[in-house]
Amino acid sequence: MQRRPWIALPLVGFALLISGCGGMDWSPDGTKIVTAWQSGADHTVLGVVDLRTGVRRALPGSGDAMNPRWSPDGRWIAINRWVGGSQIAHVHDLLTGKTAAMGVRDCSTFVWREDSARLLVCTNEAALCYAIPDLAPTWEAKLPPQASAVVTGAWIPDTDAVALLASNDLWLIEGAEVSRLTTTGDVLGFGIRPGAKELIWARASRNPRYILLSLYAMPIKERSARRLPMPYRVAEINPSPRAPITAVGPVSFSPDGRHMAVTCVFVPAGRKKGTESARVFVMDLNGRNARLPYPEKLGQPLLPVGPTSFSPDGRRLSLTIGTQKTARLWVCNADGTGGRIVMTTSLSQKTR
Repeated sequence: MQRRPWIALPLVGFALLISGCGGMDWSPDGTKIVTAWQSGADHTVLGVVDLRTGVRRALPGSGDAMNPRWSPDGRWIAINRWVGGSQIAHVHDLLTGKTAAMGVRDCSTFVWREDSARLLVCTNEAALCYAIPDLAPTWEAKLPPQASAVVTGAWIPDTDAVALLASNDLWLIEGAEVSRLTTTGDVLGFGIRPGAKELIWARASRNPRYILLSLYAMPIKERSARRLPMPYRVAEINPSPRAPITAVGPVSFSPDGRHMAVTCVFVPAGRKKGTESARVFVMDLNGRNARLPYPEKLGQPLLPVGPTSFSPDGRRLSLTIGTQKTARLWVCNADGTGGRIVMTTSLSQKTR
């Protein structure tokens, strides 16, 4: 996969960019992060960074891999690897150090069940459930063409239901049957509120200068959505219609239901459209206490490298910032304070 200079994209392309990035994920205990870094001139490798010591080690069998997802029990990491021009699903066993191919081609993302006994592998055509550790297929749900681009997902705790964000809408898989939860085509990100009884999601605004975004919640059983309080304008982002913001998304929600990380696209002062750059803001769910969680002089978020990711307890946030030549893994508190550089890596113009 060639790395191209990041540019502002239309809503659909902007949100779908997540599925093609290197990605990152936290260990269940919040002490480590698995992420991609440069390996040679044209390749990447996944590695585990220890946040306490700063030591990083390559993950065996993860050459040209991306989109890691750590199992809730901490033993497994599901990954995509580029093999023969396709993204092939693999599972790495941290106990044995072995990586096994699952035989699923064109994989876009993974969703773990909370007991780590099931793994959902999503492609453009289907969601396939596998038993862990034997990697035996258990069921398959065909995805309609309208849900062909799966960005991310979440297993609803204590159920066999899985929520997916695909083609900028929310979908639910129950009993291998797929149903559509939203039809607006503008969902930027979603989460499960504490207690596992409600989904929460962010919708894009047609003009973020006037309305930054809107928030909605839906009880999983009742399926009756309601709009949540959110100001039209956030002083730190779009204080007036003259603000240089041009787009919003993706949006990540903290697992504890207290914060969200919002990626915004701006036209730098004195420049024209086509020179947009991205910034990530952290704020409360009501739009208050918004702040940039990193010094802007370090560079802008590199969306092709990895989106924002909250720790499992919701207390910390990680993101990748930098330039097209240097990427830095930044970790801070969920409210945007106390940030630091955990890792710095060089980037080439071509990576896989």
